[in-house]
Amino acid sequence: MEWQELVRDINGSTPPLFWYGGAAFDSKPIVALFNGSLPKNAQEFMSPDIFPVLTDYDLNILKAIKYIYENFNKEDFSFDSQSENWFTYQFSDIKILQMIPLTLFDYSTLVRIRKEYQNSHPSATSSVVPDDEWHFVFINTELNGKEFSFVYGLIENLTFWKEVIEVYALNIEAFCALRVGGKSGSWDHTHNPKKGKIFDSIRTSKLNKPRLWIADDCSELRNIWREINPHEDGFYGQMHFFEAIWNK
Repeated sequence: MEWQELVRDINGSTPPLFWYGGAAFDSKPIVALFNGSLPKNAQEFMSPDIFPVLTDYDLNILKAIKYIYENFNKEDFSFDSQSENWFTYQFSDIKILQMIPLTLFDYSTLVRIRKEYQNSHPSATSSVVPDDEWHFVFINTELNGKEFSFVYGLIENLTFWKEVIEVYALNIEAFCALRVGGKSGSWDHTHNPKKGKIFDSIRTSKLNKPRLWIADDCSELRNIWREINPHEDGFYGQMHFFEAIWNK
C-alpha cells in the first residue's frame, strides 16, 4: 500500500535515473546529487527530477539492509555497530525514515535469470539476484535536515541493465561506478570501451544512453570522451565526470 501510494503521487510515470552500479553503501555520490555539490557543468546533463538507483548483490549488503528494515524505528538503533564490513559506516550519518522492500521477478523469471547469468562472484553472493523476494528496496532518508529518496537494487549490474532497464525501457541519464579499480576484473567489466560487458551492453542498446558517465580516473574513457571538470585528485574513489558521446 505504501508503494502504491508513492506510484500514485508520480502519476505512474518513471523519472530519469541516476544509476550507481556496484555501490555497496557508498552514499557520497547520491548525497552530492541532492545537495548540489556535483560540478555544475556535470549537473547540466541531468534532469531536475532525476532519481537515484543503487545496485549491488553482496550477501552482506542484503543481510545489512534486512537488519536495517527490522530495526531502524528502534530508539537505540545503531547501524554502524552491527557489522565488521567496510561499508557499514557509510550510512551512519543518514537517518532512515521509510523502507519498502519490493519484489519484481516471479519464480520462473528468477530461475531463468539465475541460469542465464553466471557472472556472479561466489565469495560475495549466491547468484546475480541473491534473494527470492527482496529484489529492490525503496528508501526515504534524511541528511542534515533534508529528505531524499532512492531505490537500492539487490541485483548484479549487467543483470540489472538487461533484465530491468532494457525490459522496462527506463531512461538512465547518468551512470556512476566508483572504486571498481581494486577488484579483479571489475574495471574492465564496467568501464573498458573495448571489452567491458556493461559498457558494450549500453553502447549497443537501442535505449537512450547515459549522457553523463562517472568513474574513477580512467584513461580509456578520457581517450574517447571529454572529461568534465578534470582534476588530479588521485585514482581510488575519485569521481571523474565524462560527457558520454556514443557515436565516437
